[in-house]
Amino acid sequence: RESAYETPIHLLIASFRDRLCPRTLHNAFVRAENPHRIYIRVLEQTLHDSEIVDDDDCWKRYCQDY
Repeated sequence: RESAYETPIHLLIASFRDRLCPRTLHNAFVRAENPHRIYIRVLEQTLHDSEIVDDDDCWKRYCQDY
């Protein structure tokens, strides 16, 4: 049986043209007592081929910025 310190934590983030999504991912991992337990799925809606920062891919920006 898994202890409370080993149980996975699943986060589902719905993002609509959200420039703060990468920061949210960063905060989830940085503030977690045990970041290895966290599994995040991001469902995002953006405008394809847009040059607006709000339409950047959340995971790509997270990897670039953090």
